Amino acid sequence: MGVSHKTQAVLQFLVPSALLYIGVAAFLINQKWPSWVDLQENSLGFAVVGLAAMLVQDLVPKPLKEFLVFWKISNRLPGCRAFSEVAQSVAGIEDSKIANFQELSASGGHTQQTAFYGLYDGFRNHPSVSHHSQRYIAWRDLTSFLALLSVVSLPVAATFDHPRAIVAGLVLTGSSLLILLMTSLAARNAAMSLTKQVLILHSLKGA
Repeated sequence: MGVSHKTQAVLQFLVPSALLYIGVAAFLINQKWPSWVDLQENSLGFAVVGLAAMLVQDLVPKPLKEFLVFWKISNRLPGCRAFSEVAQSVAGIEDSKIANFQELSASGGHTQQTAFYGLYDGFRNHPSVSHHSQRYIAWRDLTSFLALLSVVSLPVAATFDHPRAIVAGLVLTGSSLLILLMTSLAARNAAMSLTKQVLILHSLKGA
Protein backbone atom coordinates (compact mmCIF):
# COMPACT_ATOMS: atom_id res chain seq x y z
CA MET A 1 0.00 0.00 0.00
CA GLY A 2 1.33 3.46 -0.94
CA VAL A 3 1.77 6.39 1.40
CA SER A 4 -1.42 8.44 1.73
CA HIS A 5 -1.56 12.03 0.48
CA LYS A 6 -1.96 13.34 4.05
CA THR A 7 1.11 11.43 5.23
CA GLN A 8 3.09 12.81 2.30
CA ALA A 9 1.91 16.30 3.21
CA VAL A 10 3.11 15.85 6.80
CA LEU A 11 6.51 14.49 5.83
CA GLN A 12 7.23 16.80 2.90
CA PHE A 13 5.63 20.06 4.06
CA LEU A 14 4.56 20.17 7.70
CA VAL A 15 7.57 18.63 9.45
CA PRO A 16 10.10 20.86 7.59
CA SER A 17 7.87 23.90 8.16
CA ALA A 18 7.57 23.20 11.89
CA LEU A 19 11.33 22.77 12.20
CA LEU A 20 11.93 25.98 10.24
CA TYR A 21 9.49 27.85 12.48
CA ILE A 22 11.29 26.62 15.61
CA GLY A 23 14.68 27.53 14.14
CA VAL A 24 13.61 31.03 13.08
CA ALA A 25 11.92 31.68 16.44
CA ALA A 26 15.03 30.63 18.30
CA PHE A 27 17.22 32.74 16.03
CA LEU A 28 15.06 35.83 16.63
CA ILE A 29 15.24 35.32 20.39
CA ASN A 30 18.95 34.48 20.63
CA GLN A 31 20.23 36.58 17.70
CA LYS A 32 22.25 33.58 16.54
CA TRP A 33 21.65 30.09 15.28
CA PRO A 34 20.61 28.36 18.52
CA SER A 35 22.32 25.51 20.28
CA TRP A 36 20.35 22.83 22.10
CA VAL A 37 20.90 24.75 25.36
CA ASP A 38 19.51 27.93 23.78
CA LEU A 39 16.41 26.06 22.66
CA GLN A 40 15.82 24.70 26.14
CA GLU A 41 16.44 27.97 27.97
CA ASN A 42 14.97 30.63 25.67
CA SER A 43 12.87 29.05 22.93
CA LEU A 44 11.15 26.00 24.35
CA GLY A 45 7.72 27.63 24.15
CA PHE A 46 8.06 28.23 20.40
CA ALA A 47 9.29 24.66 19.91
CA VAL A 48 6.15 23.39 21.61
CA VAL A 49 4.00 25.73 19.49
CA GLY A 50 5.56 24.57 16.23
CA LEU A 51 5.18 20.88 17.00
CA ALA A 52 1.72 21.27 18.52
CA ALA A 53 0.42 23.27 15.54
CA MET A 54 1.64 20.53 13.20
CA LEU A 55 -0.44 18.00 15.13
CA VAL A 56 -3.47 20.18 15.86
CA GLN A 57 -3.96 21.22 12.22
CA ASP A 58 -5.10 17.65 11.53
CA LEU A 59 -8.02 18.29 13.91
CA VAL A 60 -9.15 21.43 12.11
CA PRO A 61 -12.48 20.67 10.35
CA LYS A 62 -12.22 20.29 6.59
CA PRO A 63 -14.77 23.10 5.91
CA LEU A 64 -12.61 25.52 7.92
CA LYS A 65 -9.49 24.44 6.03
CA GLU A 66 -11.34 25.02 2.77
CA PHE A 67 -12.46 28.45 3.97
CA LEU A 68 -8.86 29.42 4.72
CA VAL A 69 -7.93 28.45 1.16
CA PHE A 70 -10.87 29.73 -0.88
CA TRP A 71 -12.18 32.51 1.43
CA LYS A 72 -15.76 31.45 0.74
CA ILE A 73 -18.42 30.35 3.21
CA SER A 74 -20.28 28.07 0.80
CA ASN A 75 -19.56 26.35 -2.53
CA ARG A 76 -15.85 26.62 -1.79
CA LEU A 77 -14.35 23.87 -3.94
CA PRO A 78 -13.95 24.31 -7.72
CA GLY A 79 -16.04 21.15 -8.13
CA CYS A 80 -19.05 23.26 -7.10
CA ARG A 81 -18.57 25.10 -10.42
CA ALA A 82 -17.14 22.19 -12.40
CA PHE A 83 -19.82 22.19 -15.09
CA SER A 84 -21.13 25.76 -15.04
CA GLU A 85 -17.71 27.43 -15.21
CA VAL A 86 -14.65 25.19 -15.24
CA ALA A 87 -15.70 22.83 -18.05
CA GLN A 88 -16.62 25.75 -20.27
CA SER A 89 -13.29 27.50 -19.69
CA VAL A 90 -11.07 24.66 -20.94
CA ALA A 91 -10.78 24.07 -24.68
CA GLY A 92 -9.96 20.38 -24.27
CA ILE A 93 -13.25 19.54 -22.58
CA GLU A 94 -16.16 18.60 -24.84
CA ASP A 95 -19.55 19.22 -23.23
CA SER A 96 -21.15 16.48 -25.33
CA LYS A 97 -18.90 13.88 -23.70
CA ILE A 98 -20.28 14.63 -20.23
CA ALA A 99 -23.61 13.02 -19.42
CA ASN A 100 -26.40 15.43 -18.38
CA PHE A 101 -24.06 18.37 -18.90
CA GLN A 102 -26.78 20.93 -19.53
CA GLU A 103 -28.69 19.92 -16.40
CA LEU A 104 -25.54 19.88 -14.30
CA SER A 105 -24.31 23.26 -15.56
CA ALA A 106 -27.63 24.79 -14.48
CA SER A 107 -27.66 23.08 -11.08
CA GLY A 108 -26.46 24.35 -7.70
CA GLY A 109 -23.01 24.03 -6.22
CA HIS A 110 -23.77 20.99 -4.06
CA THR A 111 -25.19 19.04 -7.00
CA GLN A 112 -22.23 19.93 -9.19
CA GLN A 113 -19.73 18.95 -6.47
CA THR A 114 -21.48 15.60 -5.94
CA ALA A 115 -21.45 14.87 -9.67
CA PHE A 116 -17.84 15.98 -10.00
CA TYR A 117 -16.74 13.79 -7.10
CA GLY A 118 -18.31 10.84 -8.89
CA LEU A 119 -16.09 11.59 -11.88
CA TYR A 120 -13.05 12.15 -9.66
CA ASP A 121 -13.55 8.82 -7.95
CA GLY A 122 -13.11 7.06 -11.28
CA PHE A 123 -9.75 8.74 -11.92
CA ARG A 124 -8.34 9.19 -8.40
CA ASN A 125 -5.53 6.69 -9.11
CA HIS A 126 -4.55 8.26 -12.44
CA PRO A 127 -0.99 9.65 -12.00
CA SER A 128 -1.88 13.23 -12.98
CA VAL A 129 -4.99 13.32 -10.80
CA SER A 130 -3.15 11.79 -7.86
CA HIS A 131 -0.39 14.37 -8.27
CA HIS A 132 -2.78 17.33 -8.22
CA SER A 133 -4.71 15.83 -5.30
CA GLN A 134 -1.53 15.40 -3.26
CA ARG A 135 -0.47 18.98 -4.00
CA TYR A 136 -3.86 20.36 -2.98
CA ILE A 137 -3.92 18.48 0.33
CA ALA A 138 -0.34 19.50 1.11
CA TRP A 139 -0.90 23.21 0.42
CA ARG A 140 -4.28 23.16 2.18
CA ASP A 141 -2.88 21.59 5.34
CA LEU A 142 0.13 23.91 5.30
CA THR A 143 -2.26 26.87 5.10
CA SER A 144 -4.11 25.54 8.15
CA PHE A 145 -0.81 25.07 9.99
CA LEU A 146 0.24 28.65 9.22
CA ALA A 147 -3.12 29.98 10.37
CA LEU A 148 -2.59 28.35 13.75
CA LEU A 149 0.92 29.81 14.01
CA SER A 150 -0.33 33.29 13.16
CA VAL A 151 -2.88 33.09 15.98
CA VAL A 152 -0.69 31.73 18.78
CA SER A 153 2.80 33.12 18.10
CA LEU A 154 2.33 36.55 19.68
CA PRO A 155 0.42 35.33 22.78
CA VAL A 156 3.13 32.73 23.40
CA ALA A 157 5.85 35.35 22.94
CA ALA A 158 4.12 37.55 25.51
CA THR A 159 4.71 34.88 28.15
CA PHE A 160 8.50 35.07 27.67
CA ASP A 161 10.60 37.09 30.10
CA HIS A 162 12.96 38.17 27.34
CA PRO A 163 13.48 41.64 25.77
CA ARG A 164 13.29 40.34 22.20
CA ALA A 165 10.30 38.04 22.70
CA ILE A 166 7.54 40.43 21.56
CA VAL A 167 9.47 41.45 18.46
CA ALA A 168 10.02 37.77 17.66
CA GLY A 169 6.31 37.10 18.12
CA LEU A 170 5.36 39.97 15.80
CA VAL A 171 7.80 38.83 13.12
CA LEU A 172 6.58 35.24 13.33
CA THR A 173 2.93 36.32 13.18
CA GLY A 174 3.46 38.60 10.20
CA SER A 175 5.59 36.04 8.37
CA SER A 176 3.04 33.29 8.97
CA LEU A 177 0.23 35.46 7.58
CA LEU A 178 2.25 36.46 4.51
CA ILE A 179 3.23 32.89 3.70
CA LEU A 180 -0.37 31.79 4.38
CA LEU A 181 -1.54 34.05 1.55
CA MET A 182 0.89 32.35 -0.81
CA THR A 183 0.07 28.80 0.27
CA SER A 184 -3.67 29.44 0.00
CA LEU A 185 -3.18 30.61 -3.58
CA ALA A 186 -1.06 27.53 -4.30
CA ALA A 187 -3.82 25.31 -2.86
CA ARG A 188 -6.42 27.07 -5.00
CA ASN A 189 -4.36 26.52 -8.13
CA ALA A 190 -3.85 22.85 -7.28
CA ALA A 191 -7.58 22.35 -6.70
CA MET A 192 -8.43 24.04 -10.00
CA SER A 193 -5.82 21.95 -11.85
CA LEU A 194 -7.29 18.82 -10.28
CA THR A 195 -10.80 19.76 -11.38
CA LYS A 196 -9.72 20.52 -14.93
CA GLN A 197 -7.68 17.33 -15.22
CA VAL A 198 -10.56 15.11 -14.09
CA LEU A 199 -12.93 16.76 -16.58
CA ILE A 200 -10.40 16.44 -19.41
CA LEU A 201 -9.80 12.74 -18.68
CA HIS A 202 -13.52 12.07 -18.51
CA SER A 203 -14.05 13.90 -21.78
CA LEU A 204 -11.29 11.89 -23.48
CA LYS A 205 -12.67 8.66 -22.07
CA GLY A 206 -16.06 9.46 -23.55
CA ALA A 207 -14.60 10.20 -26.96
